[in-house]
Amino acid sequence: MTTSRRYFLSSLMGGVALGAMWRPARAAAGQIPLTMQIRPVVVPSAVARPGLASPRPFVQTLHGVEISDPWRWMEAPNDPEVAAWTEGQTAYAARVLAEPSGQDRLLAALAEEFDSVPTLEDIIPIPRGVVFDRWLPSGQTFHLARPGQAEVVLFDRTLLRDAGRSDRIRAVTPSWDGRYLAVTATGDDDGAVQASVFEIATGRLLADLIPDVLTTTSGARYRVAWLPDSSGFIYPRLAEGALSGPAVDRLGRGRQYLHRLGTPQADDVPVFGHAVDGQIDLDPDDLPAAIVTAPGSDWIVATASRVRQNMSELWAARLNDVAAGRAQWRRLAADGFRQPRLRGDRVHALTDLGADRGRIVSLDLSAPDSAWQTEIAERPGLLRSFVIASDGLYFTEYREGAVTLARSTGAGIEQIDVPRTGDLQFAPQDPTRDTPWIKAQSWTDPVGWFQVPPDQTTAIASEIDPGGRRVDRSVFEIRHILIQAEDGVAVPVSLVHRTGLVLDGTAPLLLEAYGGYGNVRTPSYNPSLAVWARQGAVYAYAHVRGGGELGGSWRRAALRETKIRTSLDAVAVARGLVQLGYTAPGRISALGTSSGAQMPGMFLALAPELLGAAVFDIGQPDEIRGAALDPTAARNLAEMGDVDTAEGVSLLMQVSPYHRVPERVELPGVIVHSGANDYNFGGLATDAKYVARLQAANSGDRPVVWMTGDGGHDSVFGMDPEVASRAMAFMLWQTGHPDFQPGR
Repeated sequence: MTTSRRYFLSSLMGGVALGAMWRPARAAAGQIPLTMQIRPVVVPSAVARPGLASPRPFVQTLHGVEISDPWRWMEAPNDPEVAAWTEGQTAYAARVLAEPSGQDRLLAALAEEFDSVPTLEDIIPIPRGVVFDRWLPSGQTFHLARPGQAEVVLFDRTLLRDAGRSDRIRAVTPSWDGRYLAVTATGDDDGAVQASVFEIATGRLLADLIPDVLTTTSGARYRVAWLPDSSGFIYPRLAEGALSGPAVDRLGRGRQYLHRLGTPQADDVPVFGHAVDGQIDLDPDDLPAAIVTAPGSDWIVATASRVRQNMSELWAARLNDVAAGRAQWRRLAADGFRQPRLRGDRVHALTDLGADRGRIVSLDLSAPDSAWQTEIAERPGLLRSFVIASDGLYFTEYREGAVTLARSTGAGIEQIDVPRTGDLQFAPQDPTRDTPWIKAQSWTDPVGWFQVPPDQTTAIASEIDPGGRRVDRSVFEIRHILIQAEDGVAVPVSLVHRTGLVLDGTAPLLLEAYGGYGNVRTPSYNPSLAVWARQGAVYAYAHVRGGGELGGSWRRAALRETKIRTSLDAVAVARGLVQLGYTAPGRISALGTSSGAQMPGMFLALAPELLGAAVFDIGQPDEIRGAALDPTAARNLAEMGDVDTAEGVSLLMQVSPYHRVPERVELPGVIVHSGANDYNFGGLATDAKYVARLQAANSGDRPVVWMTGDGGHDSVFGMDPEVASRAMAFMLWQTGHPDFQPGR
């Protein structure tokens, strides 16, 4: 069974019976039908609970704002009392999570679903062929395919392991000429990020090793930028001493460095980032997020992420000048421009300035006084992504729950049909070549690969054997509806359930949301959620405000002063789904991952009576302390508040789950899931406090368990089927599914 493929609940399952059924449903508090207010019968856990951690008075004052933190003493994990409490919690969680029946059946169903998935994962085009990875029982293996030839195995993680290097492969970036692959990997968790170089023709792992790669923002994480002549690459590097210093400073003072193949890292020179160039004044928290190069272009484009200002800048310079250490950087845009792409002397970018749903613009870098020109004007849907090819500009558009593809040429815009409805993503594209590769998936269909031939308007399936086996996925039904929030705004909701499921309010329902940083959730497949739906349960993704599904204004509607709208929208969606008969109070599980964990955390303060279970998944429960502990704190503060002013502190307190726990409350079943080596957060200390506070506040008989592991920033429905089966069984137990009650 494949156990190491990455899946995240932020990008879930995929769809066959796509029915765009947008219909608003009014769902305000107090409107739940009385017949649906009965909680499901759940057998309480008979496991004896560990002793509660006692609160100790502690008040922190920030800018005149008093912050009560009675479990602050638990932030010392090596304290004998904390260590003993943690040991007791680990044993308690293991006993509780073993309680529900049906786990062996779930694990077998997950194994079957994982094994049915195509083994072909990512295709990476190179000249005269493609590199691609397969997920086989032995693990992730990289292959090479050339036209008319059989695929050849290139390497797997053992190549790195045998060389004593980090071997959990995160990204593979080919040189423009297809001679080399930059392979970025971590240890078994999120740390020890290293970049190595593999030579395709010889199968050799070169001596080049970059042991301190900086993981920047998600869009550029683990990526390097090859020089057009493939003599080297530019990569983001941690500041000296970052790994041994405070976690909150780990990503600070980062720089992009130029590495020439065959030279020691000591010879690498900084070319962009903190204190590299006096023209570019970057704060310590700012990130040199991405570098863009392209064959046939004499330019380099760099992105600087101003994390505390929640903005991103584009800069450009002549590539030869950068390599020679005499770059004259020119700022192209102060904010609102992203996904820069180069073709010759022109840079293209996606922006929402003057277009809420986005437009694609370009700028002539060779003309110092040139201005941005619109290439693709705002369209009915959200402009999602684009690539430049020799035969035109290809772009995707997200609208009513699905992504479509189009091509712009001198003759106009033409739609490209892709034989799979859901999400579409581009493979890396050389702007001097045609025939882009498209990765397609849906809520219930796993990944498939398609190519767009020149002058054709229908994408064709890849000839590479996808692997896996055929499974009947027509058993799923997909719907997209609108549910009104309490202020009357319609919130889109994507729904997946078994075809023919009777919607009489008895089905368990898993509600997920993220709603932050303008992230857009498009339909994507996850084996765990397919298994969830096969149990007669419903999956619902709420596209709440704070995300970017409806454009820039949708994101700004839940930002800082209005951030709580993200959670209020989720509560309104839950009430609306009850109104429509999809589920009932007590049959809902709320799950949020990473920053999205704020949603289930806030749900426990706003409407715990609606839930049967809540899963707080690898998040930060204490936004105040997170500001002092988390590597990603600056980015989070820009989204929610700050600790620099009284107003900013109050904003953080409003959406900090730890601080919003009621003094006494009847809680649903709760899982707090943590990764001991999570690169995004500073440690387990704040999670321990949160568990202790929830347990102390709980007036009911449902369990609050702390689910921990040695991994990193990995979701409960991510890499490990055993973890997924335990979490899923817990939720089905707590929401009243008869097959998962203890003793069945």
